[in-house]
Amino acid sequence: MLEITASRPGRLALGTLAVPTFQPLTIKESDLSTRKFDRAVADAYWYHDAIAMRLLRRTIAVFVGYMIFAVSAGLLFKLSGHNPHATASLMFMIISTVYGMVFAALGGFVATKLSGSAQAVGALIALGAAASLVMSPSTDAKWSQLSAILFMAPSAVFGGALLVRKFAK
Repeated sequence: MLEITASRPGRLALGTLAVPTFQPLTIKESDLSTRKFDRAVADAYWYHDAIAMRLLRRTIAVFVGYMIFAVSAGLLFKLSGHNPHATASLMFMIISTVYGMVFAALGGFVATKLSGSAQAVGALIALGAAASLVMSPSTDAKWSQLSAILFMAPSAVFGGALLVRKFAK
């Protein structure tokens, strides 16, 4: 006797927390040409397509959120005529850091609105700044990279948390 065991996605409720589970579905050889088998195959394809679409949506959302931050930073340095890796006045450092924090928070907000997650935008900002910090020559000023790691990356996560808090009420 041939027996096939598949898994169908389901939900297990634990109090107020719903946890994704897999409900076992056993199909005997006699069922291979029945609706039960067709349903199991359709459920498996739907579930994997839903996972792929969620991953694609989150990837695009993180990219859009990061680009909001990166393009605004590029425009700031281009329009002001400052080199981000050169020494700058204290006033310009403060203004550019606050400017970066605002646009990082906006990027986190947009990423959360599109996909439900802003942590990846903050992580991407921190990763980009850390890579720039490691790869830049020792003669370059490090203020822009350090401000991105210490202030702008957390601002992206905070921007996403604002959206979550807004809809939680």
